[in-house]
Amino acid sequence: MLALREQLLAEAERWIHPGSDEERAMLVQVRALPEVRIIRQPAHVLSYMRMKPRECHVNCATYVRLDPDSRTKHVLGWWHTVWGAYVLHSVVERDGVMTCITPAPQEGEDGLNFVPDELLSMVEGNDGRYEFRRAGLPVGFGLREEPESFINASEDMKRRLLAGGRPLQRDAPCGQNIRSSEAVKHRQPDRLRCCSTHIYDNVLYQI
Repeated sequence: MLALREQLLAEAERWIHPGSDEERAMLVQVRALPEVRIIRQPAHVLSYMRMKPRECHVNCATYVRLDPDSRTKHVLGWWHTVWGAYVLHSVVERDGVMTCITPAPQEGEDGLNFVPDELLSMVEGNDGRYEFRRAGLPVGFGLREEPESFINASEDMKRRLLAGGRPLQRDAPCGQNIRSSEAVKHRQPDRLRCCSTHIYDNVLYQI
């Protein structure tokens, strides 16, 4: 529980920065790219493959490296989320079919909207972490459609976690997930919560 809390706090920090002209310009370019619906491998398959949640780039790089017939490709792009962000994401492609191989324990659906982006590149640094660029420009965690709303939501999540909020509540009543709320349908930014989580009615959901 403590490790997940620290991880969520770190992810919240990634979203808490002012919007910039560079982010807005890149968002316009990414929005213009084709978006496809791809499947995520079933949870039991990903468990057998020992794929880790929240480690999409490592999962895909490892899968491609271990492919015995070298037919799998690592595809960089953007996960277009329902809460108004394009999150940097990796999937694999084999025989022309793209698939997500990263577990999403609380995702409640077997697919995602994905935007392949050939201008993205990934380099492993000396510390073992990956660095990303798009057409030579540094790329962070993702692109926000409404940066101010993301900052507010991320700071709110930090306050909840630091005040003792549970990072995961598996026994929440069905229907509390923000994905089914009117906020998603109408994109009401004051009710949306981000940072790889949904917070809705004081329940925190891990993705």
